[in-house]
Amino acid sequence: MPEFGSIFEHVPDSAAVYTSTYYFDLPKSREAIMFYKQNLPEALRTKDDVLLGLPNERFPTPSYFVIDIESAQKLGEKTPKFDYIVAGYFKPERRIAIPPGFERIMEFYPTDPGGRIDDLIQTPRNPFIAVENVSRLGPHIEIYKRLE
Repeated sequence: MPEFGSIFEHVPDSAAVYTSTYYFDLPKSREAIMFYKQNLPEALRTKDDVLLGLPNERFPTPSYFVIDIESAQKLGEKTPKFDYIVAGYFKPERRIAIPPGFERIMEFYPTDPGGRIDDLIQTPRNPFIAVENVSRLGPHIEIYKRLE
């Protein structure tokens, strides 16, 4: 996914990242895993436990204090402050509301400029034409940074 490379280049290691994008699995920092272990253990996966067992020199970098939308809802007031938002949506009306104080710094869309995947799929012509016109599959991704 080219989005990960761009995030790795533009979002600093250990930054707190809120994501509404399902299956957009950024690597969690050791601090994030420990936080979840104490506050919401059911949000952890086996791979998180494996990561905790790694020595620092083998721990993946960059890694982030990732807060997904579902965990944030369960954590409520315990949700840490985040500096970045990764908003993902397939339909514009499903895009989350971005709180004041954030600016969009990157965006990735599943089609080349000039067409939406929804429009391409619903074409009355051959539906396989949609595949030829898509540069990458997946949701619209917008990345926001908290203003200083």
